[in-house]
Amino acid sequence: MVDDSLTARAVHRAVLESGGYTAHGAASAEQALEHLRQGTYEALVCDVDLGEGMDGIALTALVRSRPELNDVPVVLVSSHDQEAERRRGHEAGADGFISKKDCVAGMLLAEIGNAVGRRRGKA
Repeated sequence: MVDDSLTARAVHRAVLESGGYTAHGAASAEQALEHLRQGTYEALVCDVDLGEGMDGIALTALVRSRPELNDVPVVLVSSHDQEAERRRGHEAGADGFISKKDCVAGMLLAEIGNAVGRRRGKA
């Protein structure tokens, strides 16, 4: 889970762990890339707005540009949830997009499951 908010990372970690995932948190795109270099992940959940530096959409495009990461599903999370932002995310290669409001409503695990299924279907 990549989010510049410690609170959001903690909430998302709890949700992911309740769904049987082992969750690692990163506060920035740069930290996330370091995690991805050092390990293997079933999915990447990333906030669109990461504060300073690279945003979640740019991170998604970078992940998609690297062959060794191409099989990792990416789910973007946004507090804005605007159609233009969704379109940019999907154009960058995101497999899913969910609003933070829907995350709070318990839909994050379903979106991750759907994204994993879509990414595996592309292989």
